[in-house]
Amino acid sequence: MTPVRFEAVEPNKTRTRVVALTIAVVLAAAAGIGGYFLGTSGKSDDKAEPGSTSTPTSSTSPGDVNSPQGFAGTALAGGKQIPGGQVVTGPKQRVTFSVPTGWTPQVDPKATSEEARYVLSSYPCTGRTAGVCTKGTVVQNLRLLSGGWSDLKSLALGMGQELITAQSGGTKPPGVTGPLKQAPVQIQGLDGYLALWDLPMVAGQTAPSSYCGILTVRVSPSTQEIAVLEMCLDRTADAPPVSLLDEIANSVRITA
Repeated sequence: MTPVRFEAVEPNKTRTRVVALTIAVVLAAAAGIGGYFLGTSGKSDDKAEPGSTSTPTSSTSPGDVNSPQGFAGTALAGGKQIPGGQVVTGPKQRVTFSVPTGWTPQVDPKATSEEARYVLSSYPCTGRTAGVCTKGTVVQNLRLLSGGWSDLKSLALGMGQELITAQSGGTKPPGVTGPLKQAPVQIQGLDGYLALWDLPMVAGQTAPSSYCGILTVRVSPSTQEIAVLEMCLDRTADAPPVSLLDEIANSVRITA
């Protein structure tokens, strides 16, 4: 672009200086406005203004394992079916619960008692039984209070240790010393107990970290027969949120 040369009409130096100063001010203002619309606004970086971006939302709460309620933040009461889910009837028709659509029944040939088992999306991995992982697993069976498992708490903690060992391919993973949380609950007015574990991913294995929970509930106020719900969820982006543990537990209905 060819520069424009301005000359004063009259040989008055003062007037010449005023004209030059006016032109300089106009050019500086134009440069400032141009910079603003280019997005720099005179700043050295290009940070977004607060509120200029939106955070993706999810229709399902991710859950909070640090909450004192339930496994992940929901107070448990029982008898609340998962919307759109499928109802599962447990052994001896003592208990029903529900799982989301897409979960499928599975038979464990090594099971030592009658059980109802459902899984979500099996895939090959290392570090789990038979080299198979699932994004989610739920098992319901019945146990009797006896021996070292003489109350709901000891049964929940004992069953939890068995679940952790099974989930980890037959060996207890290093670093797991106790439950992340544990608390007494009531399901449909019947005493129960829950415990939740955080299983870390083990070095050299492809099985991801996971949350595993145990819920024990009396099937009647006077019986020694206890309904046990065992659940595990992968801690991966494509697995269900941990809040699903509460949804499944809250769907338990005692039918005995």
